[in-house]
Amino acid sequence: MNVLNSQFPLGAEVQGLDLRKSLSGQEVGGLRRVIHERAVVVVRGQQLKPDQQVDVGRYFGEPEVHLLGQYLLPGFPELLVVSNVIENGKQIGIIDAGSNWHTDMAYMENPTYLSMLYAIEVPHDNGSPLGDTQFVSTSFAYETLTDDVKRNLEGRVATHSYASRSKARHEGGSRRQAPSKEQLERAADVKHPVFRKHPFCDKTCIYVNKAYTTEIVGMEAAQSKVQLNDLFSHLIRPDFVYRHKWRVGDLVIWDNTQTQHLATFDYAPEQRRRMHRVSLRGTVPY
Repeated sequence: MNVLNSQFPLGAEVQGLDLRKSLSGQEVGGLRRVIHERAVVVVRGQQLKPDQQVDVGRYFGEPEVHLLGQYLLPGFPELLVVSNVIENGKQIGIIDAGSNWHTDMAYMENPTYLSMLYAIEVPHDNGSPLGDTQFVSTSFAYETLTDDVKRNLEGRVATHSYASRSKARHEGGSRRQAPSKEQLERAADVKHPVFRKHPFCDKTCIYVNKAYTTEIVGMEAAQSKVQLNDLFSHLIRPDFVYRHKWRVGDLVIWDNTQTQHLATFDYAPEQRRRMHRVSLRGTVPY
C-alpha cells in the first residue's frame, strides 16, 4: 500500500489496493491510520459490486441505514444512492446531496463516523470531469482559530436541525422528495459541542456547519448568528479546501468528525452522475 499526500491540510491517495479482495489486518490498520491522519482518502481504479462496497465498510464499523429510505439501493439498505438519474419517471437517488457545507448526519444523536462514496457514473465536459466534491479540515480550522475565539466557545453546544434544513431546501425549490413525518421524528433536533474531540485520535474539531447548525445554545440570537457565520467563513478559507475531481472507480473515504464537504453542481440534468455511499455509525460527540 502506497500513500500520496496532497499539499492541503487533508487528503491522501492510497495505491496498490484491490478492494474486491479481502484486506489483511495490517492493511485495515494502515488504511485507518491514514484516514485519521489525512481525513480524506482516495482509492482509485476500483470495480466494486454493491455487496463488496458494503463489505469494505464493515472493516471499519457498522454500516447504518440512512434516514431517507426512499433513496436506498434496492436489496442493499446500507447503500445510499446519490444521483441525478431518472428511471421510469422516478429519481433513483438524492439529486441535490451536499448542496451546502455540511458533515454527514450531524443532525443525529450518533452522527456518521466514516462515509465511503463510490463513483459509478461521472459527468464530463470536453473530457474534464464535472461534479467535484470539496472538502475542508475542521481540525486544521480549529488549530488556526485565535485563542480568544477558542476560550469564548469552549464548552458551548449548538443545535443541529434536519427539519430546519429540509424546510429551507424546499422553500428554495428543491426537487428532493419532502421527508415524511416519521423521518422528521427520527431526526429530531440535537445538541452537539461546538468543539468536538475526535474519538480515535488526538484532535479537536470545529463541529458546526452551515447546512444544519441553527444556533449556539445560551447565546443571544444576534451574537450566535455572528459567531456561527465567522466560524463558517473561517472553515472554508481557500487554503483549507481540497477539491476532488472524480473518476469512475474512485472510492473516497472521509472522516466526518474532522471534515466538512460540499458538492459542485456544474453539470446539466442530462449529464448522468451516479454514486453509492456507505455510512458507518459514529459515536455521540463530546
